[in-house]
Amino acid sequence: MLSLLLSLSVSLAAQLSPAEMKTIQRETVNPAPYSSWMVTETFTGSLREMGGFLATFLSDFTAQHLDADLGSFRPLSVVLFSQDPMSTSVATLQVGLTVPGAYAVRPPLQTRQVLLSRAAIHTHVGPYEDGGLVHAAMESALPPGQRLAWPVVLLLLSDPKMVAPAEIQSTMIVQEQTVKK
Repeated sequence: MLSLLLSLSVSLAAQLSPAEMKTIQRETVNPAPYSSWMVTETFTGSLREMGGFLATFLSDFTAQHLDADLGSFRPLSVVLFSQDPMSTSVATLQVGLTVPGAYAVRPPLQTRQVLLSRAAIHTHVGPYEDGGLVHAAMESALPPGQRLAWPVVLLLLSDPKMVAPAEIQSTMIVQEQTVKK
């Protein structure tokens, strides 16, 4: 489960504040639709190596002159987990940028639209390693008959090279599904 993977590097003493837990509960009990176009590239490796891969993606993105098509749109860095990274010894995920619509791209880039009809959406301020705590809090706040599903979208709102770990902002977006009886 994503929460297990992300919590591996989290100290056992780490906790989300009571106010953040209450916010996560409200956001999970009241899911919202989410839709976004993305240009991504497949990354395979450890999560610690993923940050360096973003530079590779950006190089491929600009080599295809896709940055010129953005206009006034402000893209966000995105990581898309399409399956449980704990199900394999090496994580395979999508790293990329949000874009304003369907882009024609060449390999190794891919254009995809993520449409989630019911999603728990939470913006967290703190280190990326807190993601496991956020995911676990979402799971524990689910109403009866609901479960979290794939994909998990992580929007990276801050550049960790520009802000302190405690000031990093990211938004976790997780599909909610009704459990079939």
